This record gives sequence, C-alpha cells and structure tokens, in this order.
Amino acid sequence: MSQRKTVCVVVSLVCVVALAVGTACKSKSASEQMAENRIEKAMEKASGGKVDLDLKAGTMKVKTAEGDSVLTTGEQIWPEDLPEAAIKFEDAKVRAVARSSTEEGKNWTIHLLDVGENALDGYSAKLKDGGWTIQMETTAGQGGTTVATKDGLMVNVMINTDQKVGIISFQTGVEK
Repeated sequence: MSQRKTVCVVVSLVCVVALAVGTACKSKSASEQMAENRIEKAMEKASGGKVDLDLKAGTMKVKTAEGDSVLTTGEQIWPEDLPEAAIKFEDAKVRAVARSSTEEGKNWTIHLLDVGENALDGYSAKLKDGGWTIQMETTAGQGGTTVATKDGLMVNVMINTDQKVGIISFQTGVEK
C-alpha cells in the first residue's frame, strides 16, 4: 500500500472513530484502555503498519511509519497553524479539526456545522480574489465541491447544503 493511501486510510479511520467515540475521559478506566487497544489493532490491520493510538481529552493521536495524525474533537475553532495563504471559511461553525503529516506534506481537515446557504459560492469567490487557481467546481442538488491551489497549497471544500455540513481540507506539498 502506498504511503499516501495508508495515511488516507488512517486519517479516515481516525475521523470515523473520533466521531463515534466523542471525547475521551482524562483518566482511562480498564474498559477505556481495552477499547483503545481494540481500535489500535483494527487501525493497524487496515493500514498494514504499526499504529500508536492515544485518546485523551478529545484528542486522538495516531503514529505510523508514514507519518502522524491528530484529531481534536474538542477544538472547535479555525486552526491557527494553517499556512498563511489559507483563507478562513467564515460562514459555518467548526465541529472538529484533524491534522496529519508525512514526509510529503501536511494536511488539515476541518469539519463544519451550520453551513450557510450560499457559503460555497462565497468561499469560492474569496479564493479567486485571494489569488487561488480554481481547479474544479461542481454543484449538485445537495451541495458542491471546490478544489483550488496556490503556492504549493491545495484546498478541497465539500459542502452538503441540505444537511448544512461541510469539510475543508488543506494540503501542503502540492506541485505548483
């Protein structure tokens, strides 16, 4: 399995598990430790590599040979550690933030709630005004997607207007 594919599998599993688990307690009971061990084994099987999982106070950390991933369910603010070129999505609330890093670059995934009705169009316009190159825009009955690049950074925005939710992913290390 390629490094990128492994990291994508692990990040996806992290997001699914974190949404199911919610925020973890600060001190672990025996049953919580057993659950963490089971999740870790399942992720190792899916990724094909060693996974070191640590659940604490709403944070899930995964370490593999390909890189590290962190999901913070308690972090409900726009990430301050994004690259300077990243444009803030202001027409929604942040539900959770996931971060991952590999030798190839970094990734931030921001889960959104209460997304405004015309938020995708407004954000696409901000990207264009900010010098981003729009690579793809699609719309459908339930939402749409925008993919754009600037200075080695890529943003992928997916919005479901019916459910008023969305995901924004910023990725570094993208060819210019």
